[in-house]
Formats: sequence, C-alpha cells, structure tokens
Amino acid sequence: LRQVLCRLRERFGELIVVVASLVGAPSPQPVQVTTSLQGMPRAIVWRDHIREVKLVYETWRERRRWWSLPVERDYYRLETDDGLVRVVFREVQTD
Repeated sequence: LRQVLCRLRERFGELIVVVASLVGAPSPQPVQVTTSLQGMPRAIVWRDHIREVKLVYETWRERRRWWSLPVERDYYRLETDDGLVRVVFREVQTD
C-alpha cells in the first residue's frame, strides 16, 4: 500500500491522496447468481453479461445490527472467467 501511495503522489501530486480518501466505497449493485447444489456461486449476471465463476477464494458470514435493522449476509470473494476478482453477497433473510 505504501508503494502504491508513493507512486500516486509522484504521478498526480499530494492532493490526489487527499481526494481519494474522501471517496467512499461504491454501493452494492444487484446481480443474479446461479449456484451449485451446495449453494456456491457458479455464475453471475451483471449488466447483461454472464460471467462464470472460476474460483471461490473465501466465504464468510456477517451478522450485525445496522440502525436497529439486523443484517445477515453470506459473502463470497471469487474470480470470474474474465480474470476479475469480485466480492458478492447474499442477504440471508431475503435470499
């Protein structure tokens, strides 16, 4: 991370790091997911493109309360056939 920050500063100046720190994470986008019989993601459909899942790196479940609304999600860090690593999640209560 330090090396990347140094390269950004060298290329774009100190202000770029400050501006980047103010930008929040993108909001989740809805996707369709097909799963195996075990419930693991096999393919995702996003923006009218079907991407097969090549590898699931890790899975985890988060349970927490968010402003008195319970959140329970199953997360999957996976790699798709286009070589990108993505994180998708499933709302446990609404599937």
